[in-house]
Formats: sequence, structure tokens, C-alpha cells
Amino acid sequence: MRDLATIYFRQAIWQPESGRSFVSNSASWWTIYGTYFPDLALKTFWVGYSAAGAAVIIYIYVFGRLSLTARGLIPTAAISAALVPWFLPGMHDRFFMLADVLAYSWALTSPNLRSISAAVLMQIASALPVAGWAFHMGWLALPTCFFAAAAMLLLYEEANGQRAPAAPTGAQL
Repeated sequence: MRDLATIYFRQAIWQPESGRSFVSNSASWWTIYGTYFPDLALKTFWVGYSAAGAAVIIYIYVFGRLSLTARGLIPTAAISAALVPWFLPGMHDRFFMLADVLAYSWALTSPNLRSISAAVLMQIASALPVAGWAFHMGWLALPTCFFAAAAMLLLYEEANGQRAPAAPTGAQL
């Protein structure tokens, strides 16, 4: 029970047995940064933590102003689930699983070109790092941050289209 309760805390300090420190192998911009500048990436993890914190504040501000309907919560939640691991260092592909499920759910419940494209892009962003690991082609993870970013932009457009109707003003009554 103790092992299960502390798994994420222990993963935060996990490093591969290869002796080389782990930066990221997910749909995060850190995957590119860590591939080309591994030592610098490890020294600048604070940048990712700061960027993730700023992204959360901006996310709350932007989505707090949208006045979404209940249906708008699904794409909004999908963005939230992808945005934080997109900015944080040390992320694995599995940290995008919730974003995958939510984007897929949105595509199933509101099928249109944008929602389906967002779900497909998010799935590609999650699947390529796994395929790269399985087939010893780590370079497959490099473009995944762009797929995830495109999916988040499409999901934003979907959420933006789910605004609640504006309350009538005095002149409209």
C-alpha cells in the first residue's frame, strides 16, 4: 500500500539506469530541448516549473472568462490535462493519458472536423514516444510536442464554441 501511495513522488526523482539523467520522452517541448541540450535542460528545470505555473494562471484567466456551458468542460479539461505535462520537465508519455481520453470523448460526443482532428493529434502525440521506445527510434518523440500543441489549439476553438449565451442587457430587454 505504501508503494502505491508514493509512486508518483518516487517517479519524480527516478533516473534511468543508463546513468544519463532523464529530461523527458513525452509530447513536451522538453523532449526536444533535452535531446539537443541535455545538460542545460537538467540545470534549467526551474524554467519548466515556472512556465507551467504561468500557463496554469493564464489558463484560469482565459477559461474563467469564457462562461462555458457544461458541454464546454470536456475540451477545457482536455486542454488542462495536456497543458501542464506539456510544460513540465521529466514527463513520460503516460502523463498525457487523461488528455487522450478527454479529447477522444469530446470527438465521440461532438463529432466534427476540429474535435476529431484534436483527438487524432493528441493520440499521435502520445503514441509516437511509445513507438519510438518500442522500436528503438527515440527520434519519433521529437515532433510530438507540436502535435500536442495543435490538439490543444483545436480544443481551445472547440471550447470557445461552447460559450453560454450572453445575458441580455437592459437595451435588449
